[in-house]
Amino acid sequence: MQKKTELRKNWYCLILLCWLLMIGLSGCNIPKTPQQPFSPTQDISQLAATATAEIVPTSTPIPDPEKVLLVAAADANPGILELIRSGIQSLPEGQAELNETTSFSAEEISSEIDAVILTKTPENLIDIAGRFPEIKFITIDKTLLSLPNVWTIRYDSAFETFLAGYAVALCAYDWRGAGLLPNDSLLLGARAQEIFQNGAQYFCGTCVSSIAPFVAFPLSVSLPTTAGPQEWIAGMDQIQSNYIYTYFVSREAASEAVYQKLLSLDVNVIGVDDPPAGLESKWLAGIRINLGAAVNQIITADPTVQPAGLVIPELDIRVGSIAGTFNEGKKTDLQKLYADLISGMVSPYDPQPADAYTK
Repeated sequence: MQKKTELRKNWYCLILLCWLLMIGLSGCNIPKTPQQPFSPTQDISQLAATATAEIVPTSTPIPDPEKVLLVAAADANPGILELIRSGIQSLPEGQAELNETTSFSAEEISSEIDAVILTKTPENLIDIAGRFPEIKFITIDKTLLSLPNVWTIRYDSAFETFLAGYAVALCAYDWRGAGLLPNDSLLLGARAQEIFQNGAQYFCGTCVSSIAPFVAFPLSVSLPTTAGPQEWIAGMDQIQSNYIYTYFVSREAASEAVYQKLLSLDVNVIGVDDPPAGLESKWLAGIRINLGAAVNQIITADPTVQPAGLVIPELDIRVGSIAGTFNEGKKTDLQKLYADLISGMVSPYDPQPADAYTK
């Protein structure tokens, strides 16, 4: 009896255990509340809105152009006026605005002007410069005024041609040089040939060749600026029988046809700028005085960086490929002569040395 009772208890325990096991197993299959998948819709839309928002660039203020007034008086050298105009036109667009007037008076000046350019020093400059201390006054002259807003550019329209004549005499074998020069240039009018000869004779005196044919050099072909290439070439043919070894070619005479003629001759060439293509083997140097660059330097410079006073235009000597013929020593000679022209010790209008050299 006792065994039956224990067996029955065990049986109940087994049933209870199985029932609990079934409940546990069935609980494992109860689906959990599903989690909503991550949806970045809102974040993406916010990013898209940010990405497509209008980007407003920060603006850099553009400085106003320098307002320049050029006094083109009736007696002003037209060649100097043209050098100033072309120099200002070479500045980057929007950097300078050029206007012109024919007279220099207080009525022509306003506080809106940044710089006034004069080709000589007028008597009323001191008075007007004092009334407009904020304006730069640029005068091209030999007279230096000690005023805080007046710049003086030491320049003479004859300097460049005088130096060209000197360079030809310096380089030409037996003085046998010549120049192709205008007789009606804007800078020198009919005096270009005279100034060129003055430069050569300052170096070699009478410049008479020591080998026949005996000729006083330099020779020149002098024609109007309207002359065509064939007229210049015809002039060269007339003088070439004197055995010219070095030619100076002015801006007015330069052309492709003239260069081709020089290429066919046994000569060297001095010009104004860089050698034209094909003539490098005969090119000694290009010689020029850059007046326009000196004017531009003053117009665009900060007065605290470049204070008022004397400004000397650069003598730009561009040595060609014949360095052995036009060497560094000859370049130095030209630079020294330019310094003497600037100081007034040498005059391009008279080949005789100044008294200071003979004492």
